[in-house]
Amino acid sequence: MKVHLWDTTYGGWFANSSRSGSNPDTGVKKAFDQHYAMLGLMAFWEAINDTLVAATMDQSYTFIEDALWDDDPVNFGYFDKVSRSGVQGNDKSFNATVDAITTHLWNLWLLTGETRYHDRLVQLQQNIQMHLIASMRDNGIGFAEIYHYNWSEKSSERQTIMGHVLKTGWSLARIYRMTGDESALASARLLVDHVLQKGYDHKFGGPYKDYDRISGEMYLYGASDTAKAWWQIEQAITSGLLLWEITREVKYL
Repeated sequence: MKVHLWDTTYGGWFANSSRSGSNPDTGVKKAFDQHYAMLGLMAFWEAINDTLVAATMDQSYTFIEDALWDDDPVNFGYFDKVSRSGVQGNDKSFNATVDAITTHLWNLWLLTGETRYHDRLVQLQQNIQMHLIASMRDNGIGFAEIYHYNWSEKSSERQTIMGHVLKTGWSLARIYRMTGDESALASARLLVDHVLQKGYDHKFGGPYKDYDRISGEMYLYGASDTAKAWWQIEQAITSGLLLWEITREVKYL
């Protein structure tokens, strides 16, 4: 990955290349790809504690923070994408925000206890509460997932994904474990309860998949039956077990 997909000119990871590792995609760099590259690096470093892996991880994290973090005091948060050279940051999103927690920030804080990870997690909690959860007021189900750079909703982007709502819930529950902030726990419960009430199959079990967030209509993608996905079941298990551990409320089991 380092040989074929690291951008030696500007830093950051190319999203893809040819099968042989040549001709990398030199277009925009998305927070999603940069965050998930960190997931592999962080797990590898945790497993073998290798200094070369740590150096690559630090380079990757530096690109994320320097290129993707918007330090505007009002509109702070991770941009969804930047140019190849790490400028012209644009849009905000669920993926840029919550996947930063789940791919690396939470585990890096657990492994190191460093203040920079703690503080960024707190800021992402604020992003979630101020924007993702706030968007639920006007929705039939779920939250807005794509935003303009200033956190105004992109009205044309109507898909909401139950697995993302659940993932956001357990991310906030973990931040509650770090800070003891009761508002983080309350928000985690709100999100998971929302899926239980509006996006869960209480007959056969498991959360449903995707919806039009405005109308509340489920996306069936041409299928004749309701849609579920394995990874959304996984989010339900993680969020349910974590909230049960914290609250001991049986509904989360």
